[in-house]
Amino acid sequence: MHDVAIKLVSREIEMIKGITRIKGLGVYDNYTKPAGTSELGIKNLIYGWNYSGKTTLSRLFAQLESKKTNSDLAGCEFSFDTDNQPITEK
Repeated sequence: MHDVAIKLVSREIEMIKGITRIKGLGVYDNYTKPAGTSELGIKNLIYGWNYSGKTTLSRLFAQLESKKTNSDLAGCEFSFDTDNQPITEK
């Protein structure tokens, strides 16, 4: 996971357009973005039932913003589409 921290620190935060994949993380054991899913906007409302993954998503976003690894996310894989290059961590 130390490699992830180095990668995150070296990148600028970009506009996230969508979540392509999350693997091995809570309810997102093997999530792949469905075809036809709209892009994220500047402001997005994320809601759902308890234990549906809202906090998990906020932790992923917080890790990208802080550029520091989060031990709660150890061992997961994720990929975000951005307005430039995709952000992918394994």
